[in-house]
Amino acid sequence: MARSHKKVAADGTITEVLFTTQEETDRDAEEVAVTASAPLRLWKGQIAATDIQMPRISEDIIDSMDATQKAALPLLVRDNHAAKKTLRGQRPA
Repeated sequence: MARSHKKVAADGTITEVLFTTQEETDRDAEEVAVTASAPLRLWKGQIAATDIQMPRISEDIIDSMDATQKAALPLLVRDNHAAKKTLRGQRPA
């Protein structure tokens, strides 16, 4: 099915006009770009949700700790840190 768009004339009349070949090509490229970026957008939303439990600065501080210091952290904090690291490792290209 051919795509179209509406054009408004100076007098206010609206006309439906079919896409030109160039407009079709441009729109196809836009749709491919949006589809290709969907996994990254989803991942960014997931990683942002983890920031509620553990902001990036906290993650960085924990990363700088040695094993003894990390072991002294509450289990919930260690679990949140591990989950965030796992999710970070799943970042789409």
